[in-house]
Amino acid sequence: MLNLIKITLRRTMLTFKFFIALIQIIRRPEDLSPIFRVGAFRSHQSFQYALIKLKSDINTRSLMEERYLAQRPYNLEELYALPPNTLGYYFARHMKHFNLKVVFYPNEIRNYKDELNWFRQRARETHDIWHTITGYPADILGEMGLSSFYLAQTNSPLSAALIGATIVGVLIRRPHMLFPLLEVINKGWNDGVRAKPLFGIKWEEEWETPIMALREKYNIQVKDESYAVASFADVEAHQKDYFKNLDTIS
Repeated sequence: MLNLIKITLRRTMLTFKFFIALIQIIRRPEDLSPIFRVGAFRSHQSFQYALIKLKSDINTRSLMEERYLAQRPYNLEELYALPPNTLGYYFARHMKHFNLKVVFYPNEIRNYKDELNWFRQRARETHDIWHTITGYPADILGEMGLSSFYLAQTNSPLSAALIGATIVGVLIRRPHMLFPLLEVINKGWNDGVRAKPLFGIKWEEEWETPIMALREKYNIQVKDESYAVASFADVEAHQKDYFKNLDTIS
């Protein structure tokens, strides 16, 4: 009975923390960090389904068994000096364009023998590489497009939670942005289903590979680079003008 009470209390507290995180995202959809602070959510069964999905790909399973991680944080200056057609150059340009820092969260996760800890750390290391290879910008729409791509590829429950919370948040606070949001989520899902699994790639060994060759190899279709896509602010201004014009016409 005591164990049952403890389990119930733990689940209740987890639900409460998760609910608070979702409320914070709904209030500020441009800040996705609260969902990552719900550390206890890692024990949820949905993460086990994600691990099963990941292991279904032989390359990802091999990478997981090896517990492969980057040996050091990526040096943007070194990568920016590579030929302009390479993955490394594109990645550095993406990072510089959005004024992003290379952060590997070295003190947050230590026990990489745990599959889920390894998965979370590797996902963080390669997050902006995925932005670069898929062409999704580092803004609200781009993050949701990549989250949808990620969900299709990994079954990640965090991606699903982020998408759901952002939809609600945009519906409440920016209803004029609902259609562009749903459009990019749909595109991300389709792109993720179409592409070959990306999680099992040692991207650090591909810095000097032409990015177009990698996209062709992994069946990734990109219309515009992440740093060339219209920003969220530009899309939002366009949507406001669109509805303003409709109101004038009516």
